[in-house]
Amino acid sequence: MEKKKRSSPNLKYGEILRVGREKKSLTQQSLAKMLNVSDKTISAWEANRREPNIETFLKLIYILDLHHNFFPAQFDTNKNSLLLPQGACKKRSSPVETDAKIKRLEERVALLEDAR
Repeated sequence: MEKKKRSSPNLKYGEILRVGREKKSLTQQSLAKMLNVSDKTISAWEANRREPNIETFLKLIYILDLHHNFFPAQFDTNKNSLLLPQGACKKRSSPVETDAKIKRLEERVALLEDAR
């Protein structure tokens, strides 16, 4: 079976993150504190010089209320894993690792929503 090519979004992920952060009236420093990273890291993501790992990427989507459609993904039927667009994350975890991380994040999101 032929492997699907990665899609390329119209906006670079850094622009999407910057706009999302600004719409939430967050500074790079405040977002960095929420994610336990440095403000220089946020700056590098927004400038497309570095990329967040998948777990941090999912946290960003949640914190900034970004819809996953802003970051189109494809399914690699050969490896049964999700391929995010180039530049969406730094590390590709195995499908089992990714599923476990997503499940943990979904549980955390549910707890946060219950606390609201």
